[in-house]
Amino acid sequence: MQFTCAGLDSSNNVIAHWHWNFGDSTAASTNQSPLHNYGSTGGYAPIVSVTNSLGLAIFATGPAISVVPLPTLKGGTLSKTSLVFTGTNGIAGFTNYVLMSTNLTLPRSQWTPVATNIWSVNGSFTVTVTNAVNKAASKQFYLLQVP
Repeated sequence: MQFTCAGLDSSNNVIAHWHWNFGDSTAASTNQSPLHNYGSTGGYAPIVSVTNSLGLAIFATGPAISVVPLPTLKGGTLSKTSLVFTGTNGIAGFTNYVLMSTNLTLPRSQWTPVATNIWSVNGSFTVTVTNAVNKAASKQFYLLQVP
């Protein structure tokens, strides 16, 4: 997760030192905008304390961070014209997408959404993509995109 902190305080004094506590008992950081990876799921409360150029200390807490397990793709099956993805560990209420492209080199933002699904309360999902069989059509590639 990328953290960031301003270089000036609210009175436009330069911040001279940062000290981050990520709330997970790991090493702290003195970078202005550190990158931190949480090693396990759970809730965390990061804190940053800064010292401005006048030597005054300022403390701030960020919003609470919830780290959830990565969604797991349990399987994909192809039956005639249907492609079915199933999985677990999704965040209930979040939407997943199946994207399609005929060109693997295109950036993901240029792929076409062809199916969406909202994860259930327990985080499981099933997404089905149905496509007409057309041997003359370009090859199509599918990607399951999760938040």
